[in-house]
Amino acid sequence: MTKVYTLTMNPAIDLNSTVDKVVAGKKLRCDELRLEAGGGGVNVMRALHRFGADVCAIFPAGGQLGDFYLHLLENEGLACKPVQTETEMKRLNTNVRSRSDDQQYRFCTPGSEFDEATFQKALNLIEERLKPGNILVHSGSLPPGLSPDFHARVADCVNRAEATLILDVPENLLEALSESSVSWITPNRKEFEAMVGRSVEDLDIESELKKMIDNSPFENLLLTLGSEGAIYAGAEGYHRLKAPKVDKVSTVGAGDSAVAGLTLGLAGGLAHVEAAAQAVAAGASAVQIPGINRLEQDRFQALTQKTRQINFDH
Repeated sequence: MTKVYTLTMNPAIDLNSTVDKVVAGKKLRCDELRLEAGGGGVNVMRALHRFGADVCAIFPAGGQLGDFYLHLLENEGLACKPVQTETEMKRLNTNVRSRSDDQQYRFCTPGSEFDEATFQKALNLIEERLKPGNILVHSGSLPPGLSPDFHARVADCVNRAEATLILDVPENLLEALSESSVSWITPNRKEFEAMVGRSVEDLDIESELKKMIDNSPFENLLLTLGSEGAIYAGAEGYHRLKAPKVDKVSTVGAGDSAVAGLTLGLAGGLAHVEAAAQAVAAGASAVQIPGINRLEQDRFQALTQKTRQINFDH
């Protein structure tokens, strides 16, 4: 299987718990706290590791929280290559599920403002590690003070290495990547609408996606639409991919799981559209389980077969 690296420039420690009901002004007695190293790329890496992929995470880490972040990853047996920095890591995100209304409440804090030297160290590490044919998944938000043109700098490193870049970030990619080619982008509905300035319902979506592929640096695009599935556009044409019906428990980590499913397919040599269908199956699998990126092998494989039957078998 192809070697995969993930890049997370705004890592976080995720605090996850459950409470009977969320109300103002009272002490809320929560269940036992679950702590996890989080951030887009690390969540993707965790899912890939669970399925036996050869994967390593790259991220900045500094100070006591940075040391604790590394400790959490080591306890899970996850391979990583931290970018050491003098800046203290300080990002803590809290996810609380309320039993009374079965809703997820998510409280996200800004990350550390790293210096340019840290960003350059990350780029140097990518340049040093990537080999032709490898995959880099650049996922998650950017920390404060880092310009979106960092995406272009990452893309240039990946292109020089003759590797594949999967870009799953919320910033406006059309402005940030006017010239640097990118193998894959994976926007959700909200991110795509921000890119084009209109709602999906108001668009001739097939025409809009084909136009974007023809007139942008993106070679392949996977538009994820939650329970509606996804739309693929790129080197293998245009395909709407339906999602299997599942009981939704939590959407936390579903997007990262979908990216992991896509990456797993590409690393295993699947065609683009088949890998995109695997992303749909991974997203559907993740929403059935609370927590971050809780892909289970049996459930994922069953949904992969179901997704394949829905979309490809006639």
